[in-house]
Amino acid sequence: MRKSVLTAAIFVAGITANSAAGAATLNLSVTADNAFSIYLSSNDAILGTPIGTSVGGPAGQWAQSFNYAATLSDPNYFIHVVGTNYNSANGLFDGAGTTNGSAPNPNAFLGQFSITGGGYVFANNTTSLLTNSDPNQWFGIGAANNTTWTQPSAAVQNFGQNGGNNIWGDAIGGPVPGISNQAFWIWSNPDNANYADLSTAIFSTEGPVATPLPAALPLFAGGLGVLGLLARRRNRNSAAIAA
Repeated sequence: MRKSVLTAAIFVAGITANSAAGAATLNLSVTADNAFSIYLSSNDAILGTPIGTSVGGPAGQWAQSFNYAATLSDPNYFIHVVGTNYNSANGLFDGAGTTNGSAPNPNAFLGQFSITGGGYVFANNTTSLLTNSDPNQWFGIGAANNTTWTQPSAAVQNFGQNGGNNIWGDAIGGPVPGISNQAFWIWSNPDNANYADLSTAIFSTEGPVATPLPAALPLFAGGLGVLGLLARRRNRNSAAIAA
């Protein structure tokens, strides 16, 4: 009896462990003019857990991509990006910032994102997402600094494709390596030439609990019930023999 119950418990624990081990992975290749900090949160109003940052790097680092990965296991997520433009207003650069993708010191964020392992989709209902200004995919808001978070609620603006006819394509003669040339440089609208908070969502396709677990629990409970009935019948038979 005890051995059977223990075996059943181990079986269910194994299913739970296997469900957790099958968590999906978020893959990111990103850059920003001039810098970014990127986070993963389960609440769009809260900045969340840091994934990576380029703040403090050289002003010209926007010409390279930065690669990160993060595990997904909660029902829903938000990718939060805090963009920073180096300029004289924040003491990070000599020149003033310029707005809306214009020379000589604009600001923008660029990236491509994918999910491996299944169970999640982006706001475009697929497992791949690029920075873009399509409706309800990316949201932005001008920010006062790069240390606090304001939940974005407005559509972003784009300044053209990676490697396209814009200031970034002109500067390096082509797309930023490691990021699709179908991705767009995006920023908040309006653009304050300093900082922006940007957000996009990730949704679970399996609900708040992994699929195998609900199926296992009734089996486990049913098995315990059967074992209990067998034990009671055995006890009654033993008592009858003794009498």
